Amino acid sequence: MLDEVAGLHARGLVDGRLRPDRIVVDTAGRVWLAPRAPDGGGADKAGAAAAYRSPEEARGEPPDERSDVYALGVVLYEALAGRLPFAGGDRSPFPAPLGVSARLDLVVRRALAKDPAFRFPGAAAFAAELRDAAVRAFGDDGPGHDLPAGVRAPRAAAWPQAASAPPRRGRRRTRAVVVAAVGAAVVLVVALAAGWAAGPPGAGTPGVPLAPVAAGTMAAGRTSPAGPSWSGTTAPVDGLAPAPGPGTDVFGASTTGSVPRTGLLSCASAGFCVAVGPYTDAAQGSRSLIETDASGTWSGATAPTDGLRPMAAPDPGARLDAVSCPAVGWCVAVGSYHDVAGVDRGLIETLEAGEWRAATAPEDGTGAAELARVTCATPGSCVAVGSTASAGVMWELAAGAWHATDAPTGGLLPASGTRYPPRLTDVSCPSAGSCVAVGSYYTVGGGERGLLETLSPGGWRATTAPAPFGVLAGRGGSSLQVVSCATTASCVAMGGVYDASGSLHGLVDTLSSGSWHGAVVPVAGLGLRTTTPQWLYVTSLACPAPAFCLASGWYFASASLDEVRSFVLTSSGERWEVRVPQVEGLDPAAGAGLDVVPWAVSCPSAGRCAAVGSYYDAAGDEHGLVERLSGGTWDATTALTTGLGPPAGSDPALELEAVSCPSDDVCVAIGVYRDAAGSAHGVIEQGAGPA
Repeated sequence: MLDEVAGLHARGLVDGRLRPDRIVVDTAGRVWLAPRAPDGGGADKAGAAAAYRSPEEARGEPPDERSDVYALGVVLYEALAGRLPFAGGDRSPFPAPLGVSARLDLVVRRALAKDPAFRFPGAAAFAAELRDAAVRAFGDDGPGHDLPAGVRAPRAAAWPQAASAPPRRGRRRTRAVVVAAVGAAVVLVVALAAGWAAGPPGAGTPGVPLAPVAAGTMAAGRTSPAGPSWSGTTAPVDGLAPAPGPGTDVFGASTTGSVPRTGLLSCASAGFCVAVGPYTDAAQGSRSLIETDASGTWSGATAPTDGLRPMAAPDPGARLDAVSCPAVGWCVAVGSYHDVAGVDRGLIETLEAGEWRAATAPEDGTGAAELARVTCATPGSCVAVGSTASAGVMWELAAGAWHATDAPTGGLLPASGTRYPPRLTDVSCPSAGSCVAVGSYYTVGGGERGLLETLSPGGWRATTAPAPFGVLAGRGGSSLQVVSCATTASCVAMGGVYDASGSLHGLVDTLSSGSWHGAVVPVAGLGLRTTTPQWLYVTSLACPAPAFCLASGWYFASASLDEVRSFVLTSSGERWEVRVPQVEGLDPAAGAGLDVVPWAVSCPSAGRCAAVGSYYDAAGDEHGLVERLSGGTWDATTALTTGLGPPAGSDPALELEAVSCPSDDVCVAIGVYRDAAGSAHGVIEQGAGPA
C-alpha cells in the first residue's frame, strides 16, 4: 500500500482521500488501492472520512505528500491500537503511545504529527522507516519466525515489498471481498505489532550519551496579573472581499498542538505592523487576509490575486504564511495559490506606495511551489525560501525583480539523494546579500539531515548541519527549523536530532569564527521523561546581538507522553541557560499540569524579549500567555479578552501564535480566540514591551 502511494508521489501526484475502505488485498495476497470514489454518502460517511484528513486539510489548505502520510498513519495506528489516534478536542501534537516497541512507536507517531514539518516527506520515506523497524525486530526475513504464541504469521506475499502490478481496475469486486481484504490488512498489522511489542534488541535502554550545551540556572522570576499595559482587540474583517463566512478562522490558527507559523506578523515601528494569514469566505473558499496597523488603527483587506500568471482559480486557495516589513509602508508577504489548472504556485504580495500587488513566484515549471518564509534586510532586498516539486528553492529580490535559485546540494556529507527535494523552513538576512537558510535534505540512504544554505557574494553554498558525535548513530536523523543571524559572522540555527534509540533532542548549530558547531539543548532541571524515546522541540528563535539569543519550545514530561511542558532558552556568549516558564500570579491561575506553551519569541535588543503562547487553567480552559524578559527577570501576564467583539466564551481557547516587538517599549501579538458559540476569530494583543 505504501509503495503504491509512493509511486503516486514519485510522479508528482497526491491521492488526498486515503482511508481503510480503499485498501484492497486480493486473493493472491496483493495489496493495492481501490479507485477514489466521488464525494458523497451523507453526513455519516463524511464524518468518518474526516478522521483521515490531515490537520492542514481541515484548515482548508491543499493536501500534499505529507497529507497522504498522515492518512496512512491514521490507518496504521487504528489497526494497531483499535482506536483513532486523536479524540475530539485532543490538543496533543502527537497521539497517545501505542504500547509497542519504541522504534515502531516513533515511526507511526511521526507520521501522525499534527505539524506536517515533522512528518515523513512522502510514502517512500515512511515505508523505508517501517521496513527498518521490521529488520531491527525480525532480521532481513521479515516477521513470522519468532511471533508470540497464538499469533499466526501473515502471508509472505503481504510483507511490505516493492509493489507488484495490481489487478486491472475494471474488475468487479463485491463489498464482502473489500471488507475481507481490509480485515486481512488489519491482521497483518496486528501480527507485526505483537512481534514488535517485545521490542527490538536493546529497546528501552538509555539513549546515546550526548555532549550538552553548558547549562545554567535562572531565577524563578516574578509574575504579575493582567493590567492596563496590554489590551486585546478582535481582528477587523470589515471590507474583506469576498466577505468571510460566519465565525471564520481569521489568521488561520494552526491546528492545536502543532508548531505555529511564527512569521505571520512583522512590525517596522511602534505604529506600523502587518499580519497575514488565511480566512474562509462565505462560499467556503480559501482566501488570504492582510491586517495592517497604521498609527494605532487596524484594518483588514483581502490579498489581491489579479495579475497572477498563471491566473488564479475562482477559488484560489490563497494562503500567506509569512511577512517581512523592513520599513514603514514597505512589506513583502509570501505563500501559495491554486492556478486555473489546480496547480500550486508561489504567491508574493508586495506593499509599496500604499498598495498591495500580487506576483507569481518564478519557478522551474514543475509546479507545487510553496514559499514558507521571507526576510527583507532593506526595502527592495528580500529572500524567501520554500520548495517546488523538484527542489528546495531560494527566491531573491534584487534590482526590482525576483529570481529563483535551486538549493545547491553539492558537497553535502552524507550526499543528498534524488527521491525528495531539500525542504527549507526559515531564512535570516542580517544584511543585503548575506543570508542563511535552514531546513533538511534526504541522503542517498534515505536518512534525513539538517541543511544549512549560506548566501555570500559568491552565491549559495550548502553545508550539512553538524551534530554532536554519536547522536546520529544508526537510523537517527536531524533537521533544522529556525535560524537567526545577529551579524554576517554570528548565526544560530535550531531544530531536532534523533538518536539511535528514537529520542528527539533539541539541536543547536552555532556559526562562530567562520565555522558551524553542533550541540544539543540542555535538559537538566526540565524534568524530561527518563525513559526512551524522549522528545523535545524548538519552535521559535531570536538573536538580536551576537552574544544573546532566546529560544522557546516544548517537551514531554511524562512517561506516557501525554503531559506537554515548555521551556525557554537564553544564551550569553556560548553558554545556554534553560528554564520552565513561571506562571504564578496569572489570572486565572495555571492548572497543576503546567501545560504552558510559549510558541513565539521576539527580542528588540539583547536581554529584552517577549514570548507569547497559551496556558490552561485548572478547569482546562485555554488562555493567552505573555511573558517578558528585562534585566534578567521574567514576568508573566494573561492576555486580556475584555473588549473583544464578539465577546470571548467562558473558555476563550485563546492562542497567541506570533509576536513582534519593534522596540523595547512596544510589542504586538496575534492569534485566535473563540466566542460563546465556539466560532473562531482573530485577536490582536498590544502592550508594553520588555523595557
